[in-house]
Amino acid sequence: FALAPIEARVVDGLKAQLADPAAIAHYVESYRAARKRRLAAADGARSAAERASAQAEREIARIVDAIGKGALSAEEAAERLPELRRRKAAAQAALAALPQATPIALHPKTMEVYLAQVRDLSATLTRRVVEGNEEVARALRELVQSVTVFAEGAGPPRLEVAGNLAALTGAALPPHGPLPTMVAGEGLEPPTSGL
Repeated sequence: FALAPIEARVVDGLKAQLADPAAIAHYVESYRAARKRRLAAADGARSAAERASAQAEREIARIVDAIGKGALSAEEAAERLPELRRRKAAAQAALAALPQATPIALHPKTMEVYLAQVRDLSATLTRRVVEGNEEVARALRELVQSVTVFAEGAGPPRLEVAGNLAALTGAALPPHGPLPTMVAGEGLEPPTSGL
């Protein structure tokens, strides 16, 4: 079998799956859910740090008031204040280290750029593999684990491609299972048993 036409058919099938609206919608939803979880965790941490800082500030203010009223000596205040100042500084440092809340949205051009990159997939793969970029080859191997070629008499061979598009999102993509079987000249179609 000639390798180039088989590779071209596999890449065309991969392009069709990567550009599938259901797969794209799944990716976008996964992205939004992950961002939402991250921001929710940061919001919880932000609230806790704000409460800790405010509590330390209130306790410092009470000590200052007690000193002013003569209820607390300067020595007693000197024992308590360093720990309160340390707690306040730690809470403020935690607040400063938290990510800023940003809207959960993709840039409007993101999908345009992504679809253009999918359309250019075969040229990109050929160019980079020829240049010896092992990283690209490794990424492709994660998506396409195997290609089985079946002789179909005088006609072109039938290809069965097993892969893992879930590697892109870390979750199963609908529909679950391997990449569909590809038949020469027809693009993607479901496997036919008995052939």
